Amino acid sequence: MAIFLALGSFIEHSGSAQFFIDFPMALFRGMKAGGAYAAVVASGLMGMGSGSPVANVVTTGTFTIPLMKRSGFPAHVAGGIEAAASTGGQLMPPVMGAVAFVMAQFTGVPYFKIIGYAAIPAFLFFLTVGFGVYFRSVHMNLKAVPVSDLPELREVIKGADNFLPIVVLVGVLAIGYTASLAAFWAVMSLAGLILIRNPNKGFFPIIGRCFADGGRKAAEFAAAMACISIFVKVIMGTGVGLKLPILIEEYSRGNLVM
Repeated sequence: MAIFLALGSFIEHSGSAQFFIDFPMALFRGMKAGGAYAAVVASGLMGMGSGSPVANVVTTGTFTIPLMKRSGFPAHVAGGIEAAASTGGQLMPPVMGAVAFVMAQFTGVPYFKIIGYAAIPAFLFFLTVGFGVYFRSVHMNLKAVPVSDLPELREVIKGADNFLPIVVLVGVLAIGYTASLAAFWAVMSLAGLILIRNPNKGFFPIIGRCFADGGRKAAEFAAAMACISIFVKVIMGTGVGLKLPILIEEYSRGNLVM
């Protein structure tokens, strides 16, 4: 679990997050409501490696919310689109906010199979948010953001190496190795990219920030999991988990709504 949170921190601090923002902005360059579409796609891309809604808003929202407002979206609508898209980031495989790793532990279902199943609802979620953006933009007859204010796709695509950790993560999982080992090699691939981009003294400060942020997130997640585990043990130990469904079935007297 901790290694996945570290992976998200590496993506945020290595510069890969900026690519995940610039790519959809360039992809929807010149389109009406392009900033909103970029927000949806950027949040999905960030979610693939980070899985944190808060980090998603902080990184992608800084750029996409002003773009949406310039397109004509009211501030509260722009904020709502960004919040919805960033929340969906924690549903996006392969990281899924590290929850998929916990699911694999508790259910015994292989991690790779879980993220495969999760890809369908995640895609439908972002498709729905995208439709919401489309209908809103048509209703408001919005204008496009000037292309001069947006990056060009041919320039952005030069940074496609930022997809490396995602490719490594999925590739190692496909070979049959454990999720933790796949995340470890994804982190190592990002560390290699950071070293190539910062061959001098800049390498170690960036690595330090990555581990510090990842450690902080891991501590928060561990505290939450400890509380959840206590709750689950109480439910199982007292027998409430078994008795409650039986009582509901008994008192419902065949009422399916109940």
